[in-house]
Amino acid sequence: MNILVTFVQKKKNKINLQKNSSGEKLDSMRIYNSDFTQVLTSYTNNGDPLSDSGLLGSCVVNDKIYALGIRDVFEFDLELNLLNKRSNIGDWLHDIEYHDGKLYCVNSYEGLITVLDLDLNIVENIKTKFLQNGAQAAHINSIAFDSNNHPYIVSHNYDREGYVYKLNDDLAFPICRNLNKPHDIRFVDNGYLICDSSNNSIIYNGLPIESSWKTDVESFCRGLGVSENYYYVGSSKRETEDECEVLKIYKMNKKGRVEEIFNIDSLKTLGEIYSITVLQPSKYNSKFSK
Repeated sequence: MNILVTFVQKKKNKINLQKNSSGEKLDSMRIYNSDFTQVLTSYTNNGDPLSDSGLLGSCVVNDKIYALGIRDVFEFDLELNLLNKRSNIGDWLHDIEYHDGKLYCVNSYEGLITVLDLDLNIVENIKTKFLQNGAQAAHINSIAFDSNNHPYIVSHNYDREGYVYKLNDDLAFPICRNLNKPHDIRFVDNGYLICDSSNNSIIYNGLPIESSWKTDVESFCRGLGVSENYYYVGSSKRETEDECEVLKIYKMNKKGRVEEIFNIDSLKTLGEIYSITVLQPSKYNSKFSK
């Protein structure tokens, strides 16, 4: 089992978006071995030095990896060789999910879900309609499908108030509130996982309700990978250039107990962790774990 991690380099972290302190280009995506002691391969996507850079959401379909830049969609093989690219899909892409032969891309600030085929051609754009006043829809950043093929999205407003929505056609119904800048929804067993990012917590909402749990991590959490027996959660401190905080990945069992913490690098070297995908052949086709 190997683990794919993407990184986003943000202006506010005050790191050089093109190069690290040693003058080397910043990795945007890495594949690690299972205990994060070795980088097996990596890819660098340095964009406009005046804006955020790196890669955001990712998913794996059979022997292909799909990942998002701020405006572009990239297709790679499992060695991270670039195979295809579709530019200007949106203004602020965040997450990508595979479902039923198509790729679903979240275009955050436009409230759009852009659907692509596997050759990266646009199939349709779905404009999301929120049943409340819409302020909470300011930043849609994650999408996933449950075992009944219903899509769900995660968003927060400019005050960081976060929600999980179930989509019915293009209508969004809130099912979870009172989150703080949440990211990453994954359906597992009889419930779903979500990163309550600015509360530094990973939450499992399950049925029966007594099975639900919450586990705190050290800092802002984003990036959530699912394997057969474990969950992997990314943690990235958001500090000034005077800080050189270590990026961490928490390995949790299915009860939410932390079993290992991996220190993988510094924010100044890589930026923030954005997505985590566990590369298991039997799990390639979906973030949904049966």
